[in-house]
Amino acid sequence: MPEISIIVPVYKVEQYLPRCIDSILAQTFTDFELLLIDDGSPDNCGKICDDYAAKDARVRVFHKENGGVSSARNLGLDNAVGKYIGFVDSDDYIFPKMYETLLSCFAYDVQLSCVSVYTDQHRESSSPVILNSDETIETCFLSSMWTTIWNKLFLREYVDHLRFDISLQIAEDVLFLSQYLKRVRSSCFINSTLYVYCDNQSSATRDSTVSRKAINIPVVDKRIIDEFNHHSRSVKNKLYYWSYKDISLWIHKVNDRRIQKEIIRKAFPIRIKTIFNDEIYWKSRILFVLGMI
Repeated sequence: MPEISIIVPVYKVEQYLPRCIDSILAQTFTDFELLLIDDGSPDNCGKICDDYAAKDARVRVFHKENGGVSSARNLGLDNAVGKYIGFVDSDDYIFPKMYETLLSCFAYDVQLSCVSVYTDQHRESSSPVILNSDETIETCFLSSMWTTIWNKLFLREYVDHLRFDISLQIAEDVLFLSQYLKRVRSSCFINSTLYVYCDNQSSATRDSTVSRKAINIPVVDKRIIDEFNHHSRSVKNKLYYWSYKDISLWIHKVNDRRIQKEIIRKAFPIRIKTIFNDEIYWKSRILFVLGMI
């Protein structure tokens, strides 16, 4: 039984797929299985996957009708047998020591490990930082751990009851992460840039229908915040702040003015909650009023 199961959903990425697979097979840690989920891709992705499986016994290929990235990842989770679960997007790639580094974190009795995402420079040496539950949530949503699943390693026993929400067309990975974080007592973060995110202009997040899907971002963000109702007021305040920034980012991504207005309308309760809980905002207003007296 392999130590790690790495799940890669595949759809219309034939020009990027070999680079992605090669980077995974070149890992310094070799005891893993690679689950390639061909989500009904209309190009040559299915054949590319089969060719790799014929050459490397660690590669397992699953062909399915197109159902979206969530259904593809769910199929991977249904068939994964490793103690740990990792995710890689098929148009991205990783550095050779990524899974060796992520796995080393579990020596600290944590339930989640994370490395940095490559931006403008590559780093491979950094001391591990151990975070408690609240610190993990705050760091994931507000700093360099990112609200993503692909620069992390998860315990399979913690995801056995979790699946991606196939009804969501956007931010489904963030919701999955938030549901996992509810069970995390501690995590390990190593500030090494070992995952390379590629801004593929034809990817799902660049699809022409995303503008319409983005209307529901405030609703999904509220679901994510609600996952942490049992946490401290400080954590919830920070999550409202994250949501406000997230919604603002999506408003700028969308070109359709009508859709922008709809996002703003749906986000109004979150904006009010953010202001209401923003201590700096209220302290500044109180000082202003006192200055007028």
